[in-house]
Amino acid sequence: MTVGEDPEAAQGRMFLIELEIRATWISQQLSKKNVQGRRRLTAELNSVHKNIDKIETRFPQQRKRK
Repeated sequence: MTVGEDPEAAQGRMFLIELEIRATWISQQLSKKNVQGRRRLTAELNSVHKNIDKIETRFPQQRKRK
């Protein structure tokens, strides 16, 4: 958290970073040919993306420029 940063925004930023790391890991796992639990990983990835969207909606300043 930086000086003057809203604690909720700081928490959202940190959670967003963790979610992005998780989404990257899941995507890497899904890119493998024979993945155990592909359905579970796909469902988790969808959930992670929904949570990322919720954080970016709540804290637009956290949205990455694409």
